[in-house]
Amino acid sequence: MKNYPVLAQKLFRKQIIFSTVMMVMSLIMGLVFREVTRGFFKNLTMEQQLIYGHDMSLVHGHTFLLGVVIPLVLASFTLIVLPDLTEKRLQNMNIRFSVYMIAATVALALMVYKGLAFIMGAGLPLETIDAGLFWGNRILRGVLFGLSHVTIFWSVGEIMAGLAISTRVKIGK
Repeated sequence: MKNYPVLAQKLFRKQIIFSTVMMVMSLIMGLVFREVTRGFFKNLTMEQQLIYGHDMSLVHGHTFLLGVVIPLVLASFTLIVLPDLTEKRLQNMNIRFSVYMIAATVALALMVYKGLAFIMGAGLPLETIDAGLFWGNRILRGVLFGLSHVTIFWSVGEIMAGLAISTRVKIGK
C-alpha cells in the first residue's frame, strides 16, 4: 500500500473501512429483521408478515450492495487505472467517495426507519402507517429519499466518469 500515492492510500483506506463496517451492519440488519419481527408478527398470517416486513427485509441486501459491493468495485477499478490518475483526479475521487458514504448511510437509515415503522405498525392499515411516516409530511419524505438516491448516483457517476476519462486520455495520446 505504501507504493501508492498518498491520496490513493487515503481513498483505498476509506473504501475498505466503509466496506468492513457496512458488512458488519449488513449482518446486524439481517439479525435485527429476524429478531424484531418475532414479537410484532406473532398473530399475523404469512401473507401479512410478508407485506409488513417487506421494506425491512430489503435492508440487509441493500446494505451489502451499497456498503460493500459498490465501494469494492470502485476500489478495484481505481486500482486498475491508478497509473493514469492525476493528483487532482484522486482528490476529486476522495471527495466524491466521502459524499457517497454519507448519502448511502442516509438512504439506508431511511430504509430502516420505514421498515421498522411498518413492522411496529403490523396489523394497522398500510395506508395509516405510510401516512404517519415523517410526521405525515410527504414533501419531506420525497426530498430525503430523492436527495439520498440522486447523491448516490451522482457520486458513483462522477467517480466512474473520472476513471473513464483518465483512461481514455492515456489511450488517446
